[in-house]
Amino acid sequence: MERSGKARRRPSKFTFHAVTFVAYAAAGFIGLKLSLVADHLPLIWLPSGVAFAAAWIGGVRMIPSTFIAAFLVNFWAFGSWAPALIVAAGNVLPALVSAQVLLAWGARGRLNRAVLSDLAFVGVAVFAGPVLSAAVGAVVIAWVGAGGPAYPSSSTFAAWWLANAIGVLLMAPIILLSGRWLTHRWTWRFAAVVSAFAVACVAVVLALAWTPAQLWVADFYRLLALMLSLAAVGRFGLHGGAAVNLLMALGACAVTMLGLGPFVGASPSETLALVQAFIFAQTLAAQ
Repeated sequence: MERSGKARRRPSKFTFHAVTFVAYAAAGFIGLKLSLVADHLPLIWLPSGVAFAAAWIGGVRMIPSTFIAAFLVNFWAFGSWAPALIVAAGNVLPALVSAQVLLAWGARGRLNRAVLSDLAFVGVAVFAGPVLSAAVGAVVIAWVGAGGPAYPSSSTFAAWWLANAIGVLLMAPIILLSGRWLTHRWTWRFAAVVSAFAVACVAVVLALAWTPAQLWVADFYRLLALMLSLAAVGRFGLHGGAAVNLLMALGACAVTMLGLGPFVGASPSETLALVQAFIFAQTLAAQ
């Protein structure tokens, strides 16, 4: 494909900040809707992936838009400015630190070729980064719940950490690899193949909703999701697998929120743990 002689105009800083703000806020409010235990303990927290991608692309310059969006989302969840301010800082700073550490290690070239195939990304952005966010969130939740200083629970920390780690796994590749969809030649045949994968994802999710809550069903669903994701990687590339992972994760959350499927436990806390463990393991394995 020949490039035009005219230089492409780069989006303005305002555009970058506006898109980042809208993406973070939208992902945040979706996360609040996917909460079983409380508004501040969602099944998955997609804004963590948005914050990492923004920090990866824009660095420190993207802090204002992500922080303001994080503050508004957390203010909606907690109903008070003080915990919202603290949690917002805990949401944004780990993403910035993770991105800067990876950039300092010279990981940009490797991540641009294969975002989730790089062990540095998984170790720093997925495992280490969310630890700080989870620690801040667990302390704030304990403080708000007790009306004063209190020790955070390990279960709250684990749920918060998993929600943020899953968000990075799901959303970071979606954003950072989104440009690859533009490199495809969008013919009717290619569009039909994309539609077929989307229909397959919907079919698997609907089948999940109509199956009994048994352990083997969850394992079978994990196998189907993994096979579909790997097939998308083989057909489209990593960006195809990332799209399938996101669709399957949202589908599993939606079905569980309706009280259907194999991930519904005896209590909301058990259900939260089952869904998070499934999505985290499946998404990580699919990469």
